[in-house]
Amino acid sequence: MSRILITGASGFVGSHLARRLIAEGHTVVALTRPTASMTHLDGLGIQRADGDVLDPLSLARAMAGCEAVFHAAAVLGMWKGVAKRQHEVNVLGTRNVCAAALAAGVKRLVHTSSVAAVGFPPEGETADEASPFSEESARASYPWTKHLAEIEVLRATENGLDAVMVNPGVVFGIRPNKHYAKNLFEELAAGRMPFCPAGGCGWVSVTDTVEGHLLAWRKGKRASRYILVADNLPYMDFMSRVCRTAGSRKPFLAVPRAAALP
Repeated sequence: MSRILITGASGFVGSHLARRLIAEGHTVVALTRPTASMTHLDGLGIQRADGDVLDPLSLARAMAGCEAVFHAAAVLGMWKGVAKRQHEVNVLGTRNVCAAALAAGVKRLVHTSSVAAVGFPPEGETADEASPFSEESARASYPWTKHLAEIEVLRATENGLDAVMVNPGVVFGIRPNKHYAKNLFEELAAGRMPFCPAGGCGWVSVTDTVEGHLLAWRKGKRASRYILVADNLPYMDFMSRVCRTAGSRKPFLAVPRAAALP
């Protein structure tokens, strides 16, 4: 069994990943800020290492003796107010994690990226792992910083780090804390969402996302990326499936982004 560090273990994907690794018998070290709540992971035997991806010394302490690192810490969101923080955590934080992993002699790092870092394909086409990042994708802070984070990982592999990247789509499942997607399901189940955004995206359950992380760790090719998506669906189709399962009224109108945001 391995000693494994997870950054972002208090978050959605990170907490599910921690539970899975503990269940397999691994020793899990969670890098968490002192203010982060870990109550949803109480009783699992996870070792907490207070620190921050922006603090190289705390990363070095947390990685001591670790064979693998899952770097799942990130700042999400598409609104402008988080752009500065996203660049700090998503880009500079990833640079720090890679440098610390190299210095600690970590055997493999798995970086949690996003399909946002893959970018939008041309109209009528489906993106894959080799798709180039598009200028359209760079207009928003989150895709741009996740793209830059991947560049940091690839630079580290050129310096000798064994690292792979996984690119989940929109991840859904049971969440440890209050979160937008949880509220979305609640609103859909209650039949309180008559509208939905136009367009669609790639969807994947959190259990499949965790499985993809473990497969990348064990079998992934160094310096490669792996898209984790179960299906590409319009928002209307996905939300209608949720409502059908819940026995609630489904949305009846897809509206443009400008109207959907308010």
